Amino acid sequence: MPKKMIRIIDSFCFAFHNGNLGIQMKAMKYFNEHLGAKENFWVKDNSIPIVLDTNVLLNAYFYSKQERQQFIKFLNANHSRIYIVSQVDTEFQRKRPSFKEAYSLKLKDTAKTLSNFLEEKDEVIAGFVKKLSNFKQTPIIRFDYPDNVQAINSVIESLGKWERENNEIVSSLKKGIDDKLKDLYSSIENDKQAIDDDKDLLIALSKCHFTEELQSKEKEYLSSLYAACHETFHKMQDSKDIRDVDKHYTFPGRGDKDKLKEGKEAEGDFYIYHEILKLMKTLKKDVIFLTNDLSKKDWVNKELLPYEHYVANSYNLTNHVFYIVDGKALPLASILYETEANVDDESYGDDGVDVKHHYREISQDAFLSNLKTCIAWAESYGAQYVSKDYFIYCILGRKKYEFEGSRKVLEELVKEHQVEIYKQDDKDCLRLLIA
Repeated sequence: MPKKMIRIIDSFCFAFHNGNLGIQMKAMKYFNEHLGAKENFWVKDNSIPIVLDTNVLLNAYFYSKQERQQFIKFLNANHSRIYIVSQVDTEFQRKRPSFKEAYSLKLKDTAKTLSNFLEEKDEVIAGFVKKLSNFKQTPIIRFDYPDNVQAINSVIESLGKWERENNEIVSSLKKGIDDKLKDLYSSIENDKQAIDDDKDLLIALSKCHFTEELQSKEKEYLSSLYAACHETFHKMQDSKDIRDVDKHYTFPGRGDKDKLKEGKEAEGDFYIYHEILKLMKTLKKDVIFLTNDLSKKDWVNKELLPYEHYVANSYNLTNHVFYIVDGKALPLASILYETEANVDDESYGDDGVDVKHHYREISQDAFLSNLKTCIAWAESYGAQYVSKDYFIYCILGRKKYEFEGSRKVLEELVKEHQVEIYKQDDKDCLRLLIA
């Protein structure tokens, strides 16, 4: 008997209200009872299907080389349960050239900065002397503190004398700087060319499952439904009966409303949502949806959990739920550049936290939990060890934990014999001494 095709129709689509209160409570009970499935979803022996969002794939171009290789290992090891829905495939292929170019431009800018360092290093002392000379000519120094002018002159003379007397040392230092920076400059220039070769990433992705494209009639229906959802949301905003409109009337893709004004396709996330529904119905399984697109708050609420009507909708239609997981749950220190925000006017990998502020303290439990996860990842896909500096400054730093606080907690854990620091490949590495 031929397999029955699942189609998006008015009885199988997104809805704000799904069944009676009993059905809704049953859905939330199921969701909470199976939350454990999303923990360590990335380990090899976990069988839960994973759907990758476009931004997760595109961010691979902004990983460091080592991290990109780890991501590729993850794809290769889990390709049998990784799914790329048609909308994601379309977006990835369309945006991939721009992201490759953006990374190349970032490398170019980095090389230019290095080149400027090489040109400017000889001017460091001279520049400092010039600033001091200008400073002593300011009216407040000349007229109110004339006795201090001689002191400034003395400093200037001392700098000149030091440079003359240590000319050999200074020259040797300058040459060493030249050699090291030129080597780095050459490496960056070579990487600018190498970034064009993303064959390994594409091969790994090609091994994953690709879902059937939505039919034109399905897209037409969803486009109308998307517009209707917008209309309902705005109507409810004006209603005095609803206090928390987001909680009850958010829908996938609502955060892309500005695209409508710009004449761009705004229904992308709405299509992805429905492709996931079809996949869950076909597989008869719960699903992990891995995305970096959480800042718009149309996938998850402030607690980073899917809205209850999303859970009720998926459970009512498929008897299963999908768990929305932050892409940074993968123990990779994504190197995110401002360049990303300028690619197709979209920003990926942003969790809504100001990168310049809002750093937080870390507890021993949080430190140990993150370290345990990072070690497990390294053993499966990485270098088999976790560098101390990489863990503190990249992994924990990316999660907005204070550097100084992380170092202090590490000292405490070492003293308490819960964590050990050991040498591996000339690096200080971390090992857990507790189960």
